[in-house]
Amino acid sequence: MNVAVIGAAGFLGSFLMRAIARQGHSVIGYGRHLPDSRILGAEFRIMDVVGDVSIEPGIDAVIYLAQSAHYRSFPQGASDLFAVNALGVVRCAEAAAKAGVKKFFHASTGNVCMPSFDALSETAPEDRTRPYSLSKLMGEEALQLFSDLETCSFRLFGLFGPGQKDMLSPNLIDSVRNEKSIRLFPAPNREEDGGLKLSFTFVEDAALAITQLLEVSDLPSVLNIADPQAVSLRTFSETIGRVIGKEPVFEVASSPRPFDLIADTTLMQTILDTPFTPLGEALAQTVAP
Repeated sequence: MNVAVIGAAGFLGSFLMRAIARQGHSVIGYGRHLPDSRILGAEFRIMDVVGDVSIEPGIDAVIYLAQSAHYRSFPQGASDLFAVNALGVVRCAEAAAKAGVKKFFHASTGNVCMPSFDALSETAPEDRTRPYSLSKLMGEEALQLFSDLETCSFRLFGLFGPGQKDMLSPNLIDSVRNEKSIRLFPAPNREEDGGLKLSFTFVEDAALAITQLLEVSDLPSVLNIADPQAVSLRTFSETIGRVIGKEPVFEVASSPRPFDLIADTTLMQTILDTPFTPLGEALAQTVAP
């Protein structure tokens, strides 16, 4: 297949480009800037999804990974947030349809769901009260209106891996490495104090799962992509400690946490056969110099 990855210069983009190339597909990356490292055999184009958008003829599938850098800034970054996360999806889907593209994939997030302690399925109640969640849901829903494209919004949970910056996983690694206290909020019933339970998902595994989606003939409109085994912040941090040879420092908060972020991966496991890397092995690759 000929595959275009929009937002290829981001964290997931480089791993996905490699995974696609390893499967024997031809891949072109698009983004606001070139990636830090080039992928062997891959081509790159400069393209801003809020500027001039075009998809060249002969592309079979488009994977939209572009995300606004202002997802934490509202209302200051509202224009770019909705331009990239919502309107950009529409503009690229329109260009894809005009170019005769068959499949269009859109990277969304498990954070579009209402906070809950239950595992979140693709039909879980949605959260439209937060700007980031709303922008992603707008992209998901608009994409489903393109009847001339086969579309799928995949919701990612707890992505981590080498090279990631300013997110939960690298912050926890930094805390363990530098012996900073990690605060854990217990469950409301206080039967466990491991802190937030999360579907931490190794970026290499997520990239492989997305690549496998290219071969699926009857795509769901929405699909969770996550490691089936959720773990607590305590377990994740203790595994980091074993990898780097340091004991994490924990502080248990007096107030309970209001939710977990666990993916229901039932649908994913019925249509994909992605092998997920054991946590210790994934973290060893993540923290390696």
